[in-house]
Amino acid sequence: MQVRGERLARLSWAYRKGSLVTSRDERRVAWVDQPSEESCRLVVDGVRGPERKSCSTPAFSADATSVAAWAKLVEVPGARAVSRLLVDAVPVGPDLAGGGDVRFAPTGARWAASAQLEATPDGGAVDAPRMRVFGPGGDLGTFRDTTTTVLDEKGEHVAWIASDAHDRRALFVDGHELRDFGVPSVAATGGIRVARTGPNLGPEETVRWLADDTLVGMAPSGLGWLVFRAGAAAGADSLRDWASHDVLWRSPRPAEGDPALRARGSALLAGSLSTAERAPVACWWERPGGGRWRVACNGEPADDATCLYAGATPIAVSPGGDGKAYSCVEADASGRPTTFVVANGRRLGPHVDVASVAVSDGGHFAYAARDSADAPFFYVVDGRRVAGEWDEVFAPRFSPDGRHVAWGARRGKGPRIDLVLDGRVRARADLVAAPPRVGDDGSASWVVRRGRNVSRISMVHPRRAGGPDTPAGANPPSASGRPSLP
Repeated sequence: MQVRGERLARLSWAYRKGSLVTSRDERRVAWVDQPSEESCRLVVDGVRGPERKSCSTPAFSADATSVAAWAKLVEVPGARAVSRLLVDAVPVGPDLAGGGDVRFAPTGARWAASAQLEATPDGGAVDAPRMRVFGPGGDLGTFRDTTTTVLDEKGEHVAWIASDAHDRRALFVDGHELRDFGVPSVAATGGIRVARTGPNLGPEETVRWLADDTLVGMAPSGLGWLVFRAGAAAGADSLRDWASHDVLWRSPRPAEGDPALRARGSALLAGSLSTAERAPVACWWERPGGGRWRVACNGEPADDATCLYAGATPIAVSPGGDGKAYSCVEADASGRPTTFVVANGRRLGPHVDVASVAVSDGGHFAYAARDSADAPFFYVVDGRRVAGEWDEVFAPRFSPDGRHVAWGARRGKGPRIDLVLDGRVRARADLVAAPPRVGDDGSASWVVRRGRNVSRISMVHPRRAGGPDTPAGANPPSASGRPSLP
């Protein structure tokens, strides 16, 4: 295996920690320079933009041709600062009170945004419309509150859930109301709302596009919390409910005294909706009839497993929709919580903690776990423990065929992150900007930071590398330090 490095950019002294992002193809990088609290600049591919009053972390489109960010700017000297959405450094959309949310389509560079309107001089009524949804074609409506917007595969349609002044919920597509959920029942309505600039209905309420161009989401109604599926046009045959539950839990294990612990009816877990990338499959955590928790997919149990509580990790669904894996909490003989992993119906563990779970098409799975609270983490791949221990772990990523897996993990309190491919530490870096890309040929790549240098680290087999050279600074570990699959 050869490790090669390609420098993409060099961070400035004013780099704002945590703002580094990379495009999906790992060829472009962007970040925010923040020399003072009242001054910032967006930096794209090393090119610094004009000075702004405030700047959000930028985001690249799926095809890497566009980059978007929210910024507060003064368009006319002496005028008040307004918040605007910048797409490729050009202000678009209306004047806003602050930043919001912008989403690109899964392919291409089409986008949609939702953000808070400029406040009225007297602050406006609490229930007045204050969120605006807009896209390149113009305004799509104003609402009291919304979820984040989502675009279909080609960016031809945009969907969201919104509330009005009477707290009624409805599903919108391209600015048109597709379904009225009504006013939520008292039991179903969430009592906690995050007071922030931007859409606030999520993560409790959410909507996503499936691979067959239908929509799936969670929303409160007059009867309880629904998991719904809908077509992109009113009256579509796919407009139906997969599940209806009395209450919503906001965390897998609510704190003592939380009303969710006393709720006896059926329940959904907020934020638990997971979907397949290339198949019309949606999964979530539910507790039917006030009994034990289970994972359901498309309205049916994912497997035979049930749990005392849902695990803290997201449900992993393979791109093709056939593979499912998740963590599941039970109680041991002394009543202490213990965690299992259920992967494609197979139960593994128990562990004290499970940090991340991944599953691929073809039945492969991987996760990070530890067996005591003060012990380091280790990885398990297809049921076999990988040699090596780490104190901070990140989610594993499979190749499309599932035969190769990579991850990043940190040992102790050291400054470097191990870059691991198929169980071996191949290189180290100070920071990893995004999950690795893993190929069916066993290659892998990361965008990493070493000091102020941002580089793309590629790992390829010698016969595919095009040459024997490994550039200086690639920093592969010594042979004695390489863990391997058993």
